[in-house]
Amino acid sequence: MNEPTFDLETAHRFFAAAMNNQAWDLLESPARSSEQDQLIHTTAHVAARHWSEVGQAINHQRAECLLA
Repeated sequence: MNEPTFDLETAHRFFAAAMNNQAWDLLESPARSSEQDQLIHTTAHVAARHWSEVGQAINHQRAECLLA
């Protein structure tokens, strides 16, 4: 099996930030579909999961806020 071409910590940080930003962008939309509401839910959980691996206390708190 080939070794990954990325660093796992870097990947966690990338996906944590990307999913966090996507969820907030959707939350700030003036109108959303039910599919977008579900996407917010999913991306918030994904962001929280990745932040749990590499985030600081502030990242964990922000992830919890987004989940709420």
